Amino acid sequence: MDYVLNLGNKEHLEMVTRIPVKEVVIQARSFSLYGSISDIDLHDTLNILKLHGKRITLQWDTLCQDGEIESLANLFADYSKNIPAIRFVDPGVGAYLKRRFPDHQLQFLMWDGHQNRTGISEWIQIFQPNLQRVILSNQIPKRMIEKLRQDTKIPIEIKGLGRMQLFYSPRKLLHNNLPQKLDGHPDITTASNDRPSQFFSVKETRQGTAIFNDKDLYLLDELQEIQEIGVDYLGMELYTTEQYQLIEECFGRPGWVDEVKTFWKSPLTSGFFIQNKTDALLTRLTNAYLKDEKQYQLGSVLESLKNVHTLLHLSQNLVLPQQVVFVTPERKKVRFEITKLYDLKGILHQGKIDEGFYRLPWIKYVVPASLMKSNTSF
Repeated sequence: MDYVLNLGNKEHLEMVTRIPVKEVVIQARSFSLYGSISDIDLHDTLNILKLHGKRITLQWDTLCQDGEIESLANLFADYSKNIPAIRFVDPGVGAYLKRRFPDHQLQFLMWDGHQNRTGISEWIQIFQPNLQRVILSNQIPKRMIEKLRQDTKIPIEIKGLGRMQLFYSPRKLLHNNLPQKLDGHPDITTASNDRPSQFFSVKETRQGTAIFNDKDLYLLDELQEIQEIGVDYLGMELYTTEQYQLIEECFGRPGWVDEVKTFWKSPLTSGFFIQNKTDALLTRLTNAYLKDEKQYQLGSVLESLKNVHTLLHLSQNLVLPQQVVFVTPERKKVRFEITKLYDLKGILHQGKIDEGFYRLPWIKYVVPASLMKSNTSF
């Protein structure tokens, strides 16, 4: 597994040249949400990195309108000889780059809005053959990463160290300043009304507004499992001078992982990696509980509107009155006696009931995907 190091400020350039990480992702002011490398400094930055044998990737992580894409692409053309790869977050940007710069490698930043294997696989197909890598969200379940690596063979990167972006808008939400006045503007901290003691960092630049988690992501002590599930690259997104100094001093030597954890000044979290439950709700919707006992399943709940009705799909003929048990996705059992049912036209049914769709009064705790079973099965 290879490491990827970001560079968003020219002040950190010398340290980056000394850190033994081959690939450097440039966060330039014109292309990146919170990079501060100016267009004037970008040429020198690229030349110095190239001189030190670094493999350079440009991060274009802003959301753009149509006119902005072409304008920024024209600017990129001036630097394109020294930048073999571009990573993008906006699919429109990616489509434009694929068409205009067919010889450049593309990397898709899938941090937001890409949470299922089908969608990710489709995007991979769309951007082939230029797509060299996908950078996945840390909310993707580990088994999905493993499956994606097997199915698509596309190299995968996840962030292993650095701050976690919670929100981004291309709008300037804090000030009405001109873009140039936002350059170098310090981060501010804010808290929500429901968590007044938890402070989040907010940064506003000419590219928009971003909010970051109050804890930084740290997955370095999970390197073995990260490699086993098929991750090829681990990103380190540093943002303070102290962090670059720490990585320069200890990266790669025995015990460096624990040293980073000990001396990192911001609070750390493993995010969703250790207990990734992002697909748990989808699994629960199937209500696998007692799924093999088909002979006892009378139906399932499709909708539950509080104090209005419970919409039921009856999968077998039924004779009323009938004692039933609803089994919720959380395995809670709710006993209920059905004496009458209403079909979708509002017609009352009693006695022998054919399979189909019916309404019951609202039943507390009985939620969608609950199974209705015969009381004799318990």
